[in-house]
Amino acid sequence: MSPATTSGIVETAAKFRALSADLKAEGSASMTLATTMVKQAVKTYPPPRPTRYVRTGYYGQNVTDSAPIEQGTKVVGYVTSAAPYSIYLRGQPDGSYRQAWMHVGFWQPLADLIDDYRDKITSLVNDRIVALIRQAFGG
Repeated sequence: MSPATTSGIVETAAKFRALSADLKAEGSASMTLATTMVKQAVKTYPPPRPTRYVRTGYYGQNVTDSAPIEQGTKVVGYVTSAAPYSIYLRGQPDGSYRQAWMHVGFWQPLADLIDDYRDKITSLVNDRIVALIRQAFGG
């Protein structure tokens, strides 16, 4: 039986430390991409309805996204609108309140919009993390 060796353990540990820092930065960069994608979708108005109401654009002009916020092991981001009537157009992000009856079928509820982007964002983040791991360890 041959003795166990620790050849390369120092280099591997250094790669893991570097990867840890890179993953933390990637979490913030990925959240920025995610909130930007969702923000653009939230700002998009549906086609106008035949009515005398003239859109002001206030809602879309006031949609903003936050810088990524680290919360323990998570990174979160927010997309908000300062328009006081935002909840009536899009509802709550968790779907607990969908939207006002007159906007149903016209404005996409925020919960549905987030669901539409969830897989795309997850795939994007996964691809970027896999690329970092491959870059760190080869392959």
